[in-house]
Parts: sequence; C-alpha cells; structure tokens
Amino acid sequence: MTEYIIGVDIGGTNVRVGLVDEQLHLIKKKSTSITCFSTATELFQSIKADINELLPDKPPHRIGMVLPAPWNNESETIEDATNVPFLNGCKITEIKDYFSDAQLYFENDVNVIALLESKFGGAKGSHNSLYMTISTGIGSGIIANDFIVHGAKGYAGEIGSIPISHWNAELQKIEFSSLEALCSGKTLDHYAKTILHLKDVEELFKLYHLENEKVKKFMELWLEYLSAGLAASIQILDPDVVILGGGVITHNPWLVERLESKTKKKVFDRIAQNLVFKVTQYNEDAGLIGAANICLEA
Repeated sequence: MTEYIIGVDIGGTNVRVGLVDEQLHLIKKKSTSITCFSTATELFQSIKADINELLPDKPPHRIGMVLPAPWNNESETIEDATNVPFLNGCKITEIKDYFSDAQLYFENDVNVIALLESKFGGAKGSHNSLYMTISTGIGSGIIANDFIVHGAKGYAGEIGSIPISHWNAELQKIEFSSLEALCSGKTLDHYAKTILHLKDVEELFKLYHLENEKVKKFMELWLEYLSAGLAASIQILDPDVVILGGGVITHNPWLVERLESKTKKKVFDRIAQNLVFKVTQYNEDAGLIGAANICLEA
C-alpha cells in the first residue's frame, strides 16, 4: 500500500501544501498567497487545514516542511526569515505542536532544491554543485561531497546577503548593498513599475529585447552585479555544476547564458574551464517535492 508524504513549501510569495508519493510524484496540491497571513498561528492553522483536505482519511505519518530562513538540525527558532518576517522568533517546538500526529522534518527552502538537482536533476553525477534561485529573494544551496552544507548556524548559502559595491551617481561615491537588494525579483518589479511605470517585469524584458537604451543599461548593470555575487561564491566553493532557478530564470532561461559568460570572466580560468551552467529541471513545485524528499532522506 502506498504511503503518502505531505510536503509543505513556505515561500515569500506563496504557501504550497502537496500530497507526494514515495516515488516523489506530486499527486495534488493547494496554494495560498503568503499575503493572506499576518501571524504564524494563522499560517500553520491554514497548513493543517490544507493537509486535512488533501489527506482526509487519516493523518500523514511524515511531513516535510521547507522554510524561507537559515536552518540546520540544531535550530530551535526561526530567525532572519526576511521575506516572511512574522515567522521570526517562532519556536520549532510550537510548529511541531500543530502536527503532533506526524514526524516533522525541516529544511531550508533552497537547500531542498539543491539536493533534488544533485540527486535527480541537472547536477546528477556531480558531487559538488551550487544551486542559485532568483525569485522574490535570492538564495543558494550548496552540495559538497553529496551533502547539503548548512554551516555552523545554518547560514551557508545565504548568497543574497553578499555585499556588492556599486557607484552612487547622485552622491558621487561607492556604496555597498546586498546582492538581493540589487538583483532580486522584487528589485526588477520595483524598477519596472515604479521607475518605468510598466505593467510588470515581463514588459521590462520585452523592452530589453527591443534594445531600449534605458532598460538595456539597467539590465547590463543588473547582470554585472548578479554575476559578481555568483562569481564570489564559485571562487570559494569550486563546484562542478551551477544550477540556476527561481521565477526570474525559469521565465527567462536565456539569462543563464548571459550570466555564464559574465561569471566565468570573474573566476580563475581553471575553474571556469569545466564549469557547467544549467537551468533548473524543476518548476514551481520543486519545494513540495524537495520537502517530501527530505523525509525519505532522513
């Protein structure tokens, strides 16, 4: 008899709950905008209700939950959940109380996709890989010798916090901002809607392909900043494969070739020579499948 696993993906845009079998096939799912919640209590009560709807006959034995925050197995509270700030300070024991009938497994949201890519996706066969997501925020997952690298406090892979220097023309001086502040999907959305008064980011990319000078200048700078952050990580980690994902990439896969070209010019030639860049093989359901996978890995 097939045993089903519940995968929960808490993201900066949506909260997804899915029913997954032991072969990692997603059977069905529910999705709710994160803006529907203002407290952790509201969020976890909603997740519990979704689980009951997806699996009404009996409670699940295993739940994998991915968090938009640093994580390792010693974590006792959620901290620095930048894109879901009401989770900060939430105790892991309190979360477990909502799902007391199941064994609950936690992991960082980007790490689970990095592991999926390493085992089943574009980095399969490579023992050392880097997965980077460019979406609401920017993050990465590091696989070294086939295992997720968490770091002492769970912050390994927080590539979005890398400081990037840039020239402030108005103040006539060099300033430092985080990679996420300069290059995230939020930044693209802000530039498109607030600066250019466009409908969305899709229109921004259309203007880029039409050789709009203002947009082209902005996007070239955006690519420079993003490749600088990526190069810094590659220079330190020396991966075999770099997988790029997240909404910005999956909707614009042509960006991977541009980033590869710019990034390889910023690292040692020997590193660049055999380094492979790929687009993620997983779609928006990767977090759900990855959440289920950590249950099977345990």
